Amino acid sequence: MQRNYSLDVLKLICSFLVVMIHFPCESIERYIEPITRCAVPCFFCISGFLIYGMDMRRKLKRGIIKVFVLIAICTLMYGIKNVYFYDYFFVYFKVVPVFLLNDNPTAPHLWYLSAYFYILITFLIVKPDKLVTNRVLSGIIVFFLLVGTLLLGRYSFIISKQFPLTYSRNFIFTGIPFFILGMMLKHSIPTAVFENKKYVRMSAVSLLFLILVNLIESEVLLTKCKVGLGDLYFLTAPCVFSCMLLFLSYKMSNNLLAQLGRKYSLYIYVFHLGIGNVICKYIQSHPAWQFLNSFLLPIVVFLVTIVLIALIDSIIKYFLGLKCRL
Repeated sequence: MQRNYSLDVLKLICSFLVVMIHFPCESIERYIEPITRCAVPCFFCISGFLIYGMDMRRKLKRGIIKVFVLIAICTLMYGIKNVYFYDYFFVYFKVVPVFLLNDNPTAPHLWYLSAYFYILITFLIVKPDKLVTNRVLSGIIVFFLLVGTLLLGRYSFIISKQFPLTYSRNFIFTGIPFFILGMMLKHSIPTAVFENKKYVRMSAVSLLFLILVNLIESEVLLTKCKVGLGDLYFLTAPCVFSCMLLFLSYKMSNNLLAQLGRKYSLYIYVFHLGIGNVICKYIQSHPAWQFLNSFLLPIVVFLVTIVLIALIDSIIKYFLGLKCRL
């Protein structure tokens, strides 16, 4: 199957939504938070879709090495940043959250990398072909893991107990079900579906409807219930599914947005928090820039992160080119 550049654009959009989680527009944060919480599940779903298929074991092995190196570099980098700004290396260090539940001791948002690392190892051990071809088994696994995510997260009030965020936000309850969902989309939906324009309209309408209902769900939870600690809503999974269908059926060219998403979306996710913290400290010490704390802050952090990553990428390629010529 030819690469779908629409997914690269979706990755870029998701990376911006992640930036909005950590550097929100306070005036509208309450209303867009359910939308931003679809970003990380979308990343897992896209990864499952792209990895599944021919040469999957090779992709898994290559991904494991790449993510492991990135985890080591980022943990060290954020630890050094913590020492510089706050005089400590680890935010905290507890064995179970760090090694079993994918929490990162220097920067909590890096849990995604550890979760993705564990997922790649899991599906290198488990044969994904047998799992995905058995739709009933795959559906049962996805269903029960997502129910577990809700009961350990935002809907923990149903069982009258509140759990730490790491109980629901990890590779088991957040990563695996959406990764499997991505593989199921790749395996089960015929290519003809992705080439039929009527599915674009259907997916767009269903996504808009689900987002609207998701916003209502969020308001009801905030006003009527004692919400637990969790990232996902009941309608997060349907929103992610409709979003994937929309972008899979809407063909795009290999434009600038697709190229940025393909090259830099993961690095935007990883590095935006450190860059954003520096920008925020600069704004706090320069009152003339306080206006950026409104709607502009996530946009500025997003754009500055892209520019810096592209600059570093160019410098690395330049020196590698010099080394090759020498």
